[in-house]
Amino acid sequence: MDFIDLFSEQAPLYAFARPSYPTDLIEFIARKSPTLSCAWDCGTGNGQAALALADHFELVLATDPSAAQIDKAFKSPRITYSVQVAEQVDFATASIDALTVAQALHWFNFPRFFAEARRVLKPGGLFCAWCYSRSFVEPVIDQVVKDCILDVIEDQWAPQNAMTWNGYQGLAIPFDPVPAPTCEIRVRWNLWQFLTFIRSWSATRTTIKENGEGFFTTARDHLRELWGSPEFEKDVRMPLSVIAGRA
Repeated sequence: MDFIDLFSEQAPLYAFARPSYPTDLIEFIARKSPTLSCAWDCGTGNGQAALALADHFELVLATDPSAAQIDKAFKSPRITYSVQVAEQVDFATASIDALTVAQALHWFNFPRFFAEARRVLKPGGLFCAWCYSRSFVEPVIDQVVKDCILDVIEDQWAPQNAMTWNGYQGLAIPFDPVPAPTCEIRVRWNLWQFLTFIRSWSATRTTIKENGEGFFTTARDHLRELWGSPEFEKDVRMPLSVIAGRA
């Protein structure tokens, strides 16, 4: 099955730049799962969510259609990685306690994926997906990011990304709703870490390929003036939109 691959080429950058997910979200998943035998992290990328789930589940099956992403994934004796598309996996029917999708659901073929999700989840198994769309540091820094980067790369986002901007609102999932926690990613990053994160965005990379580095260099220079020392760490917040349901 074909898939939209915007990440294999920059798998090392993606692995370095992408943040981990909040403890309260992972604990919610573990608490709401019928047992802690097996979780499936679908569209795992480099395994950020899978690594966190491995602290709670005996086994985490982590899949991604990109072999390059899997090759750079975080290792754990409790995680088994495989290159598989979301819509068709080789897992046994009714074998999964919790199915998670971190920042990837918008890339899937929904009818085929949800049919497969219903097949592999145990009765009472938990489905949980989440996404983020914006990061926030300080108002003056956020404004530079908007003016010098977001406005410039706006036309280069894939159409699927629009679903993250509205937090998956209106997306019907074939599970009984489970109230999801309100949470956000919080990291302490210096300027170079923050810029590396922005550079890992598919729209940023596409714009650089087509138009060169000029806009990114301008943004970097403005941010250096506002940041202080580039090595100084600032709080970066990314509010999460979380949807959950029970099979």
